[in-house]
Amino acid sequence: MLNGKTVLSKRNRLNSENKKEAEIQANDSSEKTHRFFLAYVFLLTYVLVIVSSTTDLQLLLEDKGIVLPILNVNVPLVGFYVIAPILITAVHINLLLHSSITYSSLKYLSLTYSKKVPNIKVKNNILDIAILGKDSSIKRLYQALANILYIYSSPIVLSIILFRFSDYQSTPIFCLHILMI
Repeated sequence: MLNGKTVLSKRNRLNSENKKEAEIQANDSSEKTHRFFLAYVFLLTYVLVIVSSTTDLQLLLEDKGIVLPILNVNVPLVGFYVIAPILITAVHINLLLHSSITYSSLKYLSLTYSKKVPNIKVKNNILDIAILGKDSSIKRLYQALANILYIYSSPIVLSIILFRFSDYQSTPIFCLHILMI
């Protein structure tokens, strides 16, 4: 026959095991999403540097191509403006998928704690603070920042690509750019 102390000790042991499992799951998911986020930001920055350095003369004389910074590789102009939006969209979708997994694991972590998750358990990632942050004003700020960086940055960069390459006047590529946005 079980007494009250035995039941409570079993419940506490299960609770601590659930917390530990939730912490491990949330940390793993958060680290993966953070790595994808950094790669995403690097890709967007890299593409923006290339797009902003594209001149009108390069658009008129497409045979010259574009020299990619850091890599010092000459690529065809049209090829870059076709592949870049597809690559940005693919990386963005991947980031959003991993962000939704991280959201689920962080919500599970917050459910295992009866109150707020302790600060020591929260990583210093934008998404983690936006989901698990304690201070409502800072949490709202991080939520707005996460929305801009995770959701709106890709369409903004794709729009910049569209506007920059519209001088080239290619209907199929214009349609591709619109589709990617």
